[in-house]
Amino acid sequence: MAESTIVRTEAAPTSGGGIMRRLNMWTGLAVGVVLAAVAYFVGNLVWGGNDQGEDQAVIAAELGWVLGFLIGVGAFVAPVNWMRGRDMTHEDEMFLAGKDQGSAATSASPPTTRSSGSSTSSSP
Repeated sequence: MAESTIVRTEAAPTSGGGIMRRLNMWTGLAVGVVLAAVAYFVGNLVWGGNDQGEDQAVIAAELGWVLGFLIGVGAFVAPVNWMRGRDMTHEDEMFLAGKDQGSAATSASPPTTRSSGSSTSSSP
């Protein structure tokens, strides 16, 4: 039996999304780790001479990690834009809604089917 693979030929939309096109889990992890390290270092400088200074620095690092991760995945993009008085465009809203993304997207051109494998017919 031949196997077939569906290959999409259209490109992903290039408009809309803004900075949200570049933010994902990996940017969240990177920004979270960096902000946690900075918060730990600053916490040690501020509370280093204290008996509980190390504990307070760890708590500051944990808060830095959470805040950094949320910044890195873009959780504050919409509230910051709202405070700046900038509304989301229609393209931004469609990007965040997932239009033309993923395998469930519909397109004007049908997907191309490729067949691979051996056939059962014999040639003389």
